[in-house]
Amino acid sequence: MLRLAFPQFAQRSRETNAMAQQDAEECWSQILSILRTNVKTPNSELSFVDTFMSVSITSTLTCDESPDEPVSTTTESFFKLNCHIASTTNFMGDGILAALSGKLEKHSDILGRNAVWTKTSKVTRLPKYLVVHFVRFYWKRDSNKKAKILRKVKFPLELDATAYCTEELKKKTLPVRDALREVRKKHEEAERARKRARVQAEVDSTDGKTKESTEPEMAVDDIDPETLIDAQLREDVGSNPTGLYELTGVLTHAGSNADSGHWQGWTKQTEGGSIRLKALLILDEWWRFDDSKVTSVPESKILTLDGGGEADTAYSTCLK
Repeated sequence: MLRLAFPQFAQRSRETNAMAQQDAEECWSQILSILRTNVKTPNSELSFVDTFMSVSITSTLTCDESPDEPVSTTTESFFKLNCHIASTTNFMGDGILAALSGKLEKHSDILGRNAVWTKTSKVTRLPKYLVVHFVRFYWKRDSNKKAKILRKVKFPLELDATAYCTEELKKKTLPVRDALREVRKKHEEAERARKRARVQAEVDSTDGKTKESTEPEMAVDDIDPETLIDAQLREDVGSNPTGLYELTGVLTHAGSNADSGHWQGWTKQTEGGSIRLKALLILDEWWRFDDSKVTSVPESKILTLDGGGEADTAYSTCLK
């Protein structure tokens, strides 16, 4: 059906007559366009994609060569954040920040010629589902071919996206984010205390001591993060009011050549699913999709997909 709708994905290699290598981002964009047109948000006429996957970004343009040139401001919606990879990029967050700022050449009315401008962008809306695209493929002018950047770029299991937001959006999300982190901290401390109490009880039992259970109760949270959600963000049902994201999917490309290689998908098992699926999981939390072969893998494997060679390398990540 995909090849019928988009014939480019039915192209075959001239050398082998096998299916030609295609760009995963292009495939994803085409599928997203179909979903955007045909899938609506429940109880709404709005597109599901626009509601739950749209990132709003405000950009300002200032002329480096003419301070008197008026500042230009625009707001646009995108369905991903880019991660630019330079020779010094080691972390996904650095690549995202690099993609949100840059230099460009544009006409200056005051100077009457092209001049250098600085573009600075900030996020004004975070969606529930966030896609980060690693810009690993680029056009190599000297060879006139598409090339791949193999550099290792680490990505987190949890992303704090508030660093990319406007001050206005930060003020709305930071109280909820901090309260949520405090709740997690209390739960983790309570869990550690319970484990210590159980270990001590086992030691006492071995020593022949009889002791009443001293296992601590769960910490009572002083603040419920839900009560701190900004009114506007609460009304925007498809937005993320905390700025925090959990990694739930990774798309990888193996190989050093941009025109060949192998694509795979890796997804985290979240709540829900069939009883059989849950039974198969045991201790593993992630699924590896290698064409028709699906296997479970530990989370530690996911952290090895950060590149540095021809092995499976993150090309896109999905967070929610």
